[in-house]
Amino acid sequence: MDACFGGTFDQALAKRGEDDNEDIAFSAADQADLIKRKLQYKSRLYLTSGGKDYVSDGRPGRHSPFASRFLEALRSGGGRLRVLTTVTIHSYVEAGKQVPRYGSFGDNEPGSEFVFVRK
Repeated sequence: MDACFGGTFDQALAKRGEDDNEDIAFSAADQADLIKRKLQYKSRLYLTSGGKDYVSDGRPGRHSPFASRFLEALRSGGGRLRVLTTVTIHSYVEAGKQVPRYGSFGDNEPGSEFVFVRK
């Protein structure tokens, strides 16, 4: 759904007050739970800088635009839980002029993710 306040389509979310999101304290248990949920499925995913079209290597001696955005995602640290997923990384790399390709192959299980945990 692509609509303002589309999340309120979920009645449980619509009934919550705005105070629900204030200063939520995240713990190591929250991080461990997130990682456990993300890693419960077999992951066979890919993320490429483009399809069949030419993609820029960027300036000589520097990272390609795709690699630069990928590194920017890794440096973001993964938010409060310090966990970065392939979905988050994809959101960084798709912001460029090139059109990255993201998908699954083989015996990937729906809901799977690669997870990067910042130490």
